[in-house]
Amino acid sequence: MDEYVIYMDGVPVATQTPAVAVGQEVVPLYLGAIDRDVLGYRSVFNGAIDDVRIYSRAKDKFEIADLYYAITETGVCLNPEGQNLRFDVAGGGPDGSQPDCIIDLADLAAFSARWLDCGYYPQSECHE
Repeated sequence: MDEYVIYMDGVPVATQTPAVAVGQEVVPLYLGAIDRDVLGYRSVFNGAIDDVRIYSRAKDKFEIADLYYAITETGVCLNPEGQNLRFDVAGGGPDGSQPDCIIDLADLAAFSARWLDCGYYPQSECHE
């Protein structure tokens, strides 16, 4: 059975596998609102929704990244949980303190900045 995936900024943020297959019949689709009253109020999403797309087939992560890049011209890290990327701690973000999907000198600098810190208790156990 297919899995539904919601992407935000080119990265999957939520997935759901339906309990039963979604048939071909027409079913209501509400974006930003639920078609029911809650305590006399209409349930409405209190936020902003931009560039919503619904496709008749699942797109792979490369197609999603291409769509995102075409609009933002910003690259997407497709494997942030990769074994080697666990050491990616710096180099990205506005101040360089966020992961950037590259292991380089910025990551080494982030690790070495606290290289000689000691967390032992008592402090006398630290070898200085």
